[in-house]
Amino acid sequence: MHTTYDGEADASYIGLIDNIRSHDMLTAIHHPDGINEWEINVDFDVKGRLVGVEILFAKEGLPAEFIAQCERLA
Repeated sequence: MHTTYDGEADASYIGLIDNIRSHDMLTAIHHPDGINEWEINVDFDVKGRLVGVEILFAKEGLPAEFIAQCERLA
């Protein structure tokens, strides 16, 4: 598992497997009830297995301690 955070996009990604290519994934988008701008994108491989989770507007929904431990992308 690996975690990244992109400060410019305010997005965090939790990758559950290594070496997955974006064209090998299907993404489901979810907007949680009661959270205005938060968006969660859930990535599945072509066999339907969960491979990663992206959280947009991450600073609003994730603990600062989690974001601090993520690999920085920008």
